[in-house]
Amino acid sequence: MATVIRRVLDYAARPLSEFNKYEAIDILETLQNTSRDNQDEKREFYRLVYQTARGKVDLPKEHFRALVLRLLGDKDHTKVYEAVAKVEKAMSTGGPWSGSSHRVRSSDVPYKGRGIRSSAPVQCYFCGKFGHIMARCYARRDMQQRPPATRGRTKDNK
Repeated sequence: MATVIRRVLDYAARPLSEFNKYEAIDILETLQNTSRDNQDEKREFYRLVYQTARGKVDLPKEHFRALVLRLLGDKDHTKVYEAVAKVEKAMSTGGPWSGSSHRVRSSDVPYKGRGIRSSAPVQCYFCGKFGHIMARCYARRDMQQRPPATRGRTKDNK
């Protein structure tokens, strides 16, 4: 069980560009089935996690990833049940998650986990510097705009 949970959390912690909601759903389904087959004491909880995630697959990718991290990353399962109940209540009462429009203000997003709303500084996977992500990396953009013959050369090794 721990290996499947770790697999889900590792997958959800990937950069957003590498995250696929449907692959995450498949891993959550594996978690649900494994817990059921092994008669795990938390099998009902994992069933709830899978059903909740499957029902929210139409959320934007960054919100869906934050939901998965919140559902499985919190060890206090009562908090998770309460979070799911809040989202369900908001959807039924016309809150920020209701309706077909997914444009919500960032202040309306109820997640505070390790996702797009993290307080940790962002670090670029390309150059290693803090403050931006690889998609907006100037070093990477400059590298792509250079002619092929000059790529990888610096001022020092002309």
